[in-house]
Amino acid sequence: IALKHAGIKRSDAVFEKTDRDFDDGTEKFEIKFICGGVEYEYDISAADGSVIKYSTETAAVQTVRGSVKNITAEEAENIALKHAGIKRSDAVFEKTNRDFDDGTEKFEIKFICGGVEYEYDISAADGSVIKYSTETAAVQTVRGSVKNITAEEAENIALKHAGIKRSDAVFEKTDRDFDDGTKKFEVKFIYGNQEYEYEISAASGDIIKFEIDEIDD
Repeated sequence: IALKHAGIKRSDAVFEKTDRDFDDGTEKFEIKFICGGVEYEYDISAADGSVIKYSTETAAVQTVRGSVKNITAEEAENIALKHAGIKRSDAVFEKTNRDFDDGTEKFEIKFICGGVEYEYDISAADGSVIKYSTETAAVQTVRGSVKNITAEEAENIALKHAGIKRSDAVFEKTDRDFDDGTKKFEVKFIYGNQEYEYEISAASGDIIKFEIDEIDD
């Protein structure tokens, strides 16, 4: 919606953030992206997709090979995996966060493979490896092998338990957490006028707890 309003192709835009927020009784998306040396900021209604407000200003951006470029989170993960010599199917990702530190925009990536925990800082501008480290990981075992479900699998487990189709649910969060020695996903979504909250074991996919609350329209 923001790209269409700005008259910009997705392939030409460098997204800096897309956050879901609740402000003054309005649920909205806060979107920021750069194109052609201009920074665009949009507030988009989460209810009906209308443009609540927008602004533009000249952007200070990094250049790579003469043009504005930033790698995606998936590209950053692939760079880290290639550097470590690990297949994506063998890795269990714990975090992929975009951060800005000491004037450098980067991705902070952490994943586990074969009982080893890998941490990478990858430049968001050119994909170079800023730093990396490895250490022995404390991991849970399922059926005799290291296994963790994905965030999407955790969502599917919660949806199946609630008897709700994915297309009918509005997800508010799916966060990975570690609490009291248990690695889990905290999943929250809305259906109708009810808010569903689930805690799903990341190791086995078991439902640790769930609750349903009535919400105002």
